[in-house]
Amino acid sequence: MLVRLTCYSPSVIKSDGIIEGVEKSVAKLGYSPQLDGLRALAFFLVFSNHLKPLPEVGPIISPFWGFLQSLMGWGWMGVQIFFVLSGFLITSLLLQERADKSRIDLPAFFIKRALRIWPLYYLMILINFLILPLVLSHGSLGFGGPVWSAMCQTYLLPFLGFVGNFWMPTHDGVKLPLSLVILWSVCVEEQFYVFWGFTLARFKTFRALGLLLVGILTAAVLIRAGLYYLSRDNGAFYFHTLAQMDTLAVGAVIALLRHWGQLPAAAISRHGVLFFGLPVAYYAFLASAVPNVGTNHPSQILVFTGNAVFSGCLLLSLLYWRPASRWFSLPFFVLIGRHTYAMYLTHLFAFILAESWLGGRFHLLGDVGHWLLHTVLAALLTALFAFLSWHAMEKWFQRLRQSFIR
Repeated sequence: MLVRLTCYSPSVIKSDGIIEGVEKSVAKLGYSPQLDGLRALAFFLVFSNHLKPLPEVGPIISPFWGFLQSLMGWGWMGVQIFFVLSGFLITSLLLQERADKSRIDLPAFFIKRALRIWPLYYLMILINFLILPLVLSHGSLGFGGPVWSAMCQTYLLPFLGFVGNFWMPTHDGVKLPLSLVILWSVCVEEQFYVFWGFTLARFKTFRALGLLLVGILTAAVLIRAGLYYLSRDNGAFYFHTLAQMDTLAVGAVIALLRHWGQLPAAAISRHGVLFFGLPVAYYAFLASAVPNVGTNHPSQILVFTGNAVFSGCLLLSLLYWRPASRWFSLPFFVLIGRHTYAMYLTHLFAFILAESWLGGRFHLLGDVGHWLLHTVLAALLTALFAFLSWHAMEKWFQRLRQSFIR
């Protein structure tokens, strides 16, 4: 059953948005299965971005094949969808807690976030810095080898402290396993939790929070521009938290407007097809006409803002347009969405294992058949890793988290 989300416009809101007597009048978010579906979409995009390049095909379908390859190349936008959704959910939960309890319990909030994020995150660090090097005991990649030593000296402490993303653009000469690179976005999320938790505890008016978010949106664009023109390298800002803050801020803006009853829910619902269709059209436009992030093109300075805005449009369509809400609430998407964290962190391992196991086998299938087999095997391994992660570790920490939810 879908969660009915209704926004109110309480008359008790004062012109300066003072919190007293206001937050009690707004709707609570509740569980929204379509948001799990949105997580699934974000993961599918990231997964497609890491697939092997499509093989050559005949001239009849070659144009479509090329466009599909370009769409896959833009799959990294799934990370921006994750950020927008995170900004929305974290802001909604903290504002709702303050409305219910007249305060935000920051220690409980940080503990809940740690119990959700830290176990699998630190397991991935253990695997990348210790277990894999022991398995690859020979050569430079093995335990004690020069590549392993340089990686530990450069990245171990930063990633342990959730700041490894700041080291990546300035130490790109030090080799990192792909399964460790993926942790950069978790670092950004963790930094956001700390900053935004203290910020919402300090800023208590609609106007103050709104002005702060506008400032963040503007600053992120300027920071990206500055980082790009100083280095002429998109990687300088791709991993940088401050250059990603407008994506998180868009989700927070939606949560803020919704919480204070300032979202035109009826209008969004009437024009839901537009809110849903614009992100799809934007994604297709990027794939067909805009240089991708790897080309070091200045257009990326504003592309990130576009990613944030249109991801926000997609989120709004899922919240208020019933057809999209129904589609993304299908059981398959909800199931995938509930396990995207483990799937996100482990899917690159799955690609590596699939490639290792297949090798030169099944060559009779042809290039396309081999590509499809590799993709299916990687998807199945990813699902297996998520299943094992949940039953061996995550569900126990989930139960522990429940003791902090009152």
